[in-house]
Amino acid sequence: MKWDPKTAISHGQQALELAREASLKELEACSLFVLGQAYRFAGRWDECVAHSSRAAVLYRALGDEPTESGPLATQFIWVGAPPSKQLANRAMESFCSTLVAIGEINRGSPGTAITAARHALGIGREIGNEWAQVNAMVLLAYGLWETGEYAEALRLARSGLERFRKVRHPDAILMLAVLDSTLRTTLGLGVPHAALPETLALGRCDAAAGVEDHCSLQAVCQSADGGRPGSGVALRA
Repeated sequence: MKWDPKTAISHGQQALELAREASLKELEACSLFVLGQAYRFAGRWDECVAHSSRAAVLYRALGDEPTESGPLATQFIWVGAPPSKQLANRAMESFCSTLVAIGEINRGSPGTAITAARHALGIGREIGNEWAQVNAMVLLAYGLWETGEYAEALRLARSGLERFRKVRHPDAILMLAVLDSTLRTTLGLGVPHAALPETLALGRCDAAAGVEDHCSLQAVCQSADGGRPGSGVALRA
């Protein structure tokens, strides 16, 4: 999908049409989510937000209704921590909301991204899925950073780092460490927190390679060197 979003969009639209013709709500929600991801990788942020928002609404309507796919629907998102069959729809609603947040940040609406990320985080806490919470906390922290709410963003980044080390989600830990370091520089709090060099040392290959579109290696290096906010840290397609 990432390397050929145009083809993914075409397949996703076909799947969406078939799902609607068959009145299969779960498949319709899944197709909307896939389209949201494909538009994300294509850098088409309005379509990304529109499709992931509709997917979130459908998953919310499905609620705790057991799904046909069950936890397999979300295993590709939270490897090692899939939700139960009864919670799969709620987990997908959370992830759709984080996708909305990514789209909103990239189209210049960080305030709306914060609302979506807070909703996703609330669901993650409600269903007790720490990986869902990690994903939401990253987007919430970056949204707060974009709106200039540096103190809250720093508290969130720090608490996320301390709480989710055990989850071992390298992408999220790396992004939170970068944000923590950048915010400390912005607020004049001295040298970067030990979390950043520790994270880089532990996962320079695995974590950095897995950052994908969320955060560039340039941002990691700039932040490690005390780079200015906005100089490289971004959520990218």
